[in-house]
Amino acid sequence: MFERISLLFLLLLLLGCADPAPLSFENLSFSEEELAMCTSVACPEISLQYIQAEGSDDLANQINQEVEALLINALHIGDPDEPITATHLSEAAQEFVNTYRLHVAEFPDMPAAYAVEATISERFQNDQYLSLEANVYTYTGGAHGYGSTSFLLFDKALGTSISFPEVIADWEAFEAYVETAFRKAYELSAADSINANGFWFEKDQFYIPKSIGFTSEGVLLIYNPYEIASYAEGAIELSLPWKDIEPYLKTSSL
Repeated sequence: MFERISLLFLLLLLLGCADPAPLSFENLSFSEEELAMCTSVACPEISLQYIQAEGSDDLANQINQEVEALLINALHIGDPDEPITATHLSEAAQEFVNTYRLHVAEFPDMPAAYAVEATISERFQNDQYLSLEANVYTYTGGAHGYGSTSFLLFDKALGTSISFPEVIADWEAFEAYVETAFRKAYELSAADSINANGFWFEKDQFYIPKSIGFTSEGVLLIYNPYEIASYAEGAIELSLPWKDIEPYLKTSSL
């Protein structure tokens, strides 16, 4: 009897220490055509392609909540400091359409309809981390719309979302390494101003962008339009290979 209990305890212990299983996802989409308010009256374009984690565990719920929150935020137009009241994707889409219709009523000669396009996909996954990439484009009038890229990072072992600095052992050392890599990629010597090639780093000081995530090749950093350069320059990217970033990570499991 004692041997059976010991064997059962050992089995439970081994299962508890096993690496988290790979997450699986379902591809979903959403458009203005799914709104009843758009069946008889034309609506602005809404095109959302995203993934939903399968399962009912805490991690899957956390992922799906973060994905939906990002999409709701993409559909929010108006004062950026105004609190977002929508709690569901369809509610946010309805508010987007209603805001558009209010603007059309106020400015009937608007040259083009509003639009929101978003794609959220898996960019990297291993036993510990999951990195999702989100590409969002919005047009709400003017000469052109605005596109941006962001990342959602999750610690599978902890079952929660995390920020990228949390995976780095020494942020100051990592930032120094990234600046060296950036200067090399954009042909700036150590003695050059970081803005020598026309960049817009505030106070002429290098900094790492908020948009940073894992890929199969390593780490990808993205300065979105207007962040350090004009809109015409598009996104400014820097890709760092695994072999170079591994010394700065808190874990070597990558």
